[in-house]
Formats: sequence, C-alpha cells, structure tokens
Amino acid sequence: MRARVWFGGLAAIGLALLLHSTSGRAAGAACSEPKPKTSNYWEDVANPRECELLNEYPGVVRRSDVSLTVKLKNGTTVYYYDNPYAHIIECGLHDDNTDDCLIFRVWDISPDRRYVTLKLGYYEGGSALLVDRQTGAELPLNSEPFLSPSGRYWAVVDSAGGYGAGVMDVVGRRSGRPSIIASADIGLCDFERWDSDTSFLVTCYDDETDVRAEQRVTWNRSGTMSMSSTGRVPADF
Repeated sequence: MRARVWFGGLAAIGLALLLHSTSGRAAGAACSEPKPKTSNYWEDVANPRECELLNEYPGVVRRSDVSLTVKLKNGTTVYYYDNPYAHIIECGLHDDNTDDCLIFRVWDISPDRRYVTLKLGYYEGGSALLVDRQTGAELPLNSEPFLSPSGRYWAVVDSAGGYGAGVMDVVGRRSGRPSIIASADIGLCDFERWDSDTSFLVTCYDDETDVRAEQRVTWNRSGTMSMSSTGRVPADF
C-alpha cells in the first residue's frame, strides 16, 4: 500500500513513538475523536461534524486515535498525525512553536468525494488544508472554506479579529486544480452563506461605530473582489 505522511513540528522521538503506536492498527471507532489535554484550545478547533463525516465516508477518511487518513483515488493513503505534545502536555506554554499543538480534524467533504477539507488547530487559532483526492494536491488556506452550491468554488473568510489574517479568498479550479482565484483584505468579517454560485454574504463589524451589517461579496475574472451592502442587519445580532 502506498502512503504519504503529513506531520507538523514533530520531534524525532515523538515521531518514532507515534509511528510505533499507530502503524499496523486498524482504524478504531469512527467517533473516537481524541481530545487535546491542554485547556488552551478554543472550542471551535475540533469540528463536531467529524463523526458524521467519518461515518458517511468510511472509504475516504478514517481515524485511529491521533492519526487521520485520507484515501486518494489512486489508492495512496495520506496520513495526518496530530502532534503528540497536543495530547501529552499543555503545548505552547514554553515556546512560540505552535506546531507543537497541531491537530487535524475533518471539516468537509465535497459531494463528489473529490475534495476533503481538514481543519488544523493550533495553540490558539487555526487554518485549513484542501486535499484533492484526484491529484493528491494540497492547498493551504487561512481558514476553513465553504463550498458554493454547484461545488465550483470555496469561500474563505479569515476575520482580522483575534489570530485571523484579515484576508478573504475565493478558491476555484485552474487546469483542474484548486487554487486561489480572488483575494482581498478585510476587517472584522465572518462568512454567513452563499446566496448564489458567484456571490456570498458576510457579516462585518465596525468597532468604531459598533455597527454590524451584511455585505455581498462578488469577484471578477481578474481576481478583484467587491463588497456591497445588502441593507440588512443579520437577525442573530
């Protein structure tokens, strides 16, 4: 069986121990998500949908303790290992290496099963990884992506608040591979929903005026993104 392995900041000893503990072991119960011992993870690091996705797509993603596997369409198995320090000590307290706290969780799987999105959690904050099961290509993203109704695009909105990058991206397919086709700087904005296949809604907050408002986001072929007010204030505010 062919395999690729993805590690984040693992020390040699920890890597050897982890491989020894997981190699040759069949995948465990679909919903046996390991809980990081450190109290420094935000609640949203782990995706509550992981159990549902593991149960629905057992031939695509599987979990065994702290290892997560993605099966590519050519039969290659890609392994994503949580850093063992995230499950042994309160990682990140003694240095600035947030890779010591790295964990992987399944965020989403496209309806055609070609794309798997993983959410990466750190000491605080996180990012995402879009995996193409057809080609094996991996696209790092600032935050978790949201798939458009047709499955042609992903919206990535990483608010400037907290540990966010303050960047908004649209991911599309160029030459058959996912890539960022439009990007813009943003302030305190959060993804709300797609309202068509070529536009999505975000909720933005102005900390000077304490006003929250809904904005519609579109983009053109040159990669320029535009925002326009819908005139609505989201009901949950």
